[in-house]
Amino acid sequence: MVWNEWDAKAFERARRERKPVFLHLASAVSRLSAGVDAVYERPQVASLLSRLFVPVRVRAEDRPDLVHRFGSGDAAPVVLDHSGTAVSTLSFFSPEDLVEALGRTADSCASGGDAGKGKASPPRPAPLSELDPARPAA
Repeated sequence: MVWNEWDAKAFERARRERKPVFLHLASAVSRLSAGVDAVYERPQVASLLSRLFVPVRVRAEDRPDLVHRFGSGDAAPVVLDHSGTAVSTLSFFSPEDLVEALGRTADSCASGGDAGKGKASPPRPAPLSELDPARPAA
């Protein structure tokens, strides 16, 4: 799995390729986060992430501002549009659940529909302008 950095290039790529950003806030101290990392490395999951999203991985400890804005750093991925606005937070219990949620969310984003259907949570606004990708870790 090839992850992008949290930077302007990732969001420019998302805009250019018309793909949502898949944000994984990974925590070095969370066993759950390590388990989720293993799920993302599964061939079917990695293929979907690479094909349908611009995958971005951030160490939660390095960017507490992103954890505060998008979640608790408990490994729940957040889907963002190319401007940095949260579209949904995905929850899953198995790799199969994640594959289904990824497909549903990507389809919804592509059609401009409600990505909050099914297991995705309601959107939380977070404009990229308030989250400087170049800002050094606190």
